[in-house]
Amino acid sequence: FSNLSYSDLNIQNGNEALIAYATYHLYEKEDLEDIYNDLIQYCRQDTWAMVVILNGLRKLVNFI
Repeated sequence: FSNLSYSDLNIQNGNEALIAYATYHLYEKEDLEDIYNDLIQYCRQDTWAMVVILNGLRKLVNFI
């Protein structure tokens, strides 16, 4: 449905996001903001990917 890529993100898949979130409390204080921003970027991209998939599916069944 699209050419979206996670390769330019520091967190590139759901497993990495899960691990970063679950271990967030273990990071050094100076790294917390970077990890937080990495998670936000991943979630933003992942949410947009769901929108793209939904729109692609709608096109397949002629809803758009």
